[in-house]
Amino acid sequence: MPMKLKIAERITVTKEFEDALKELWKERWRGLNNDIKIADPRFKDAVIAKNGRAMGLLRAYCTNPKAYDEQKTQLFALPYVRFWRIEYGGQGYLVGLSKPILLANGGSSRWQGPRFYVYIPMNYITRGTEARFHFVPEGRELAYARHTHNT
Repeated sequence: MPMKLKIAERITVTKEFEDALKELWKERWRGLNNDIKIADPRFKDAVIAKNGRAMGLLRAYCTNPKAYDEQKTQLFALPYVRFWRIEYGGQGYLVGLSKPILLANGGSSRWQGPRFYVYIPMNYITRGTEARFHFVPEGRELAYARHTHNT
């Protein structure tokens, strides 16, 4: 019996999305580095130990093509179809379009739901603000009650 190979679907990642990721990593690295610079001298070693590993990874993602490719491969493993970046109202968003999701009502009933657009504000990633993620069902972008639990 011949061996069956499962071929993964091709996921689209736009150049703008990749550039935005690299900028976010650089900005996060600068933030962690700044935390070390402003740390109390008595606790500087602890802050370096806390931030050092993350800073090393972030630097590698931005400068080492192999490390970047590993991160991109992890993106491809997510249940998404496409990733891109948009601007809306002066705010940048990273956007992903998910594959169709499986919905359940808590019992034995299950049905296939829509694909979702997932909007992540870029300032959430860089500053850790209380910005909200947006989950918008495909085809119901302009509806008022667009979430599954509202219908």
